[in-house]
Amino acid sequence: MFKHLQKNTGFKFIIAAMLSFALVFTVLKFSTVYAETENSDVTEEEITEIPEQENEAASEEDLEAASIELNIDFTSEEEITAAFKQFLANFDSLSESEIQGYINEFLLFLDAEQTVNSQLEMFNVLNFTDAELSSLVSFMADHKESVDQSFVEEFEALTPELDTDQFSVFSNDVSTSSTVMNSVNRLSGSTRFHTAAEISKNGWRTSQTVIIANSHNFADALAGVPLAVNMNVPILLTRTDKLEDATIKEIQRLGAKQAIILGGEAAISKSVENRLSQLGLSNKRFSGKTRYDTAEVIANEIRSRTKSSEAFLVSGEDFADAMSVAAIAGRRGAPIYLTRSKALADQPKKMAKQINMWYVIGGVDAISKSSTDTLHNSGARSQKRIPGSSRYETNINVLDFFGIQNSAYVATGRDFVDALTGSVLAGKNNTGVVLVNEVDANMTKAMSFTRNNKIRSYTLFGGEAVLPSKVVDLFKYERLGGRKPVIVIDPGHGGNFFGAVYGVAEKALNLDTSKRLQTKLRNTGKYEVVMTRETDKHFSTALATDLNYRSTLANNLNADIFISVHYNAGPTGSKGLETFVHHNSYPTQTRRDQLNISNPRIKQSRDLADSVQNTMVQRTGMVNRGVKGLDLNVLRKTEMPAILVELGFMSDANELKKVRTSAYQDTITTAITDGVNRYFGN
Repeated sequence: MFKHLQKNTGFKFIIAAMLSFALVFTVLKFSTVYAETENSDVTEEEITEIPEQENEAASEEDLEAASIELNIDFTSEEEITAAFKQFLANFDSLSESEIQGYINEFLLFLDAEQTVNSQLEMFNVLNFTDAELSSLVSFMADHKESVDQSFVEEFEALTPELDTDQFSVFSNDVSTSSTVMNSVNRLSGSTRFHTAAEISKNGWRTSQTVIIANSHNFADALAGVPLAVNMNVPILLTRTDKLEDATIKEIQRLGAKQAIILGGEAAISKSVENRLSQLGLSNKRFSGKTRYDTAEVIANEIRSRTKSSEAFLVSGEDFADAMSVAAIAGRRGAPIYLTRSKALADQPKKMAKQINMWYVIGGVDAISKSSTDTLHNSGARSQKRIPGSSRYETNINVLDFFGIQNSAYVATGRDFVDALTGSVLAGKNNTGVVLVNEVDANMTKAMSFTRNNKIRSYTLFGGEAVLPSKVVDLFKYERLGGRKPVIVIDPGHGGNFFGAVYGVAEKALNLDTSKRLQTKLRNTGKYEVVMTRETDKHFSTALATDLNYRSTLANNLNADIFISVHYNAGPTGSKGLETFVHHNSYPTQTRRDQLNISNPRIKQSRDLADSVQNTMVQRTGMVNRGVKGLDLNVLRKTEMPAILVELGFMSDANELKKVRTSAYQDTITTAITDGVNRYFGN
């Protein structure tokens, strides 16, 4: 149960009077006592629930075998152990139905080694000897079907299967507006041939035509990207002398009837062409004596289709700049011409007058000034150079000049092959390819560009060998500076601050639940998770300082969210789950619709609370007490979205029994994890 915190020192006299009043009522078994803790800056009020006085364990003389009636509140290990001892002592006098009743109450089951276990975490059956348990083991083994069915029914009641459609009916359900993770997908295969096939599968259900390019010869393939984009067909890869099985299977999946082969027989042999014919494809080859000639043949085909008045001029001696511009050229229906660095190739020189606008890609080391001068002197009407000090800077400058938004594709800049086949998909989807490697300086520039262009969706071409998981994280968590979200979990209370005590201290339940939650969140691989405490401790003798430590830790870590874990206690009949966010309303709880969402942090806290509260209610089927506001220290002083979850009422005997089981602990932490994932957009 959380601590209600009060800042007004004027309450001092009133609280002192309440203390005296509460002590009298403790004798009468009232369950709430008020205590005051002062700090030089803050005066706070701590409400701690303590249980009614426990009855002494029943003696054997108090129980008559013929009329045993199990009536345990499950509030202490001692009570349960005493009752179980009586059960075993009177075992031979009980009917089968009575024994079954005890088994159900103690939540007993046999494991694979025929050992008796209990789902009541406070009760260790293994403390009893094999001799003491022999009759019980025999009974459970002989009645295995009925015992197992009772066990299943018990825990189906704890974690009912709910129709997922119920999620939408919860009054707190809203779509979070504070999602901070980008969408990052990967298209990859075990080889470059498989990766090309995966890219094809992502972009085309069927295609009557496929373009076939050499897997290790960049020039013909990159010149062919604009043609593939214009024709809306994929590029698949082949070796010079062998058509790979992955390529064959993709051709068959697409139902292709025609193949366009890029390059001469030195690039793609006659045997590959014959194999395509055997697969039932008609073949058409675009080729020339040199790569410059082949690029011209392809360019002529593109211009005949698009009537483009612009063209891209790139180096035919290095693939990098062609990779940057291939998807853009495809989007614009413009051809790519290749040239030598020091001297303009004959093909673009011949076409200089016919093209209104030439885009020269790369700096003077890639295409010299003398080459562009020759282009001008040959009749080029206009030209625009887009340079860069490296292939990565040129790539960003090209994308920035021509523009992309909403989504981008990502490929390694160290090899052409994935960018080649992927550029067709990027052009088809009216965007571009960002070239990266894992060197921090290059990644920083790429992330800065995508952030400035508000890109929220990325598709990576290639597997871990070319784009390691570090690159995935940097783009996925770009809005967090390229790091995973940091989540601080705060197991409430600890040390001298027990929280509610009903046979078990709340501080222990909080810690156990928090450790399970920590494991589940870490296992997603999506978050960095920090606990405010991992043992039964507190951080000072003053409650205020203890609570300040928790929020200060989260603030110093620049945490992205803060979750304080608690269990509840209250008047008779109080049940269910509730989630709190900060609101200046002490000591009155505030309805969700009265929260001050003009404060961005409170709005994001509410979004997080909505997501977590609804997944908890959905998975557990427990009473939905809703999202509320309250002025609590750990919520007030944290600087990030922060919630405090109350995971069930320890003061209700049935709910206490439920929340202490492994089944419930697993269910509730899974639910919180689901809620966190939903908040972050995972």
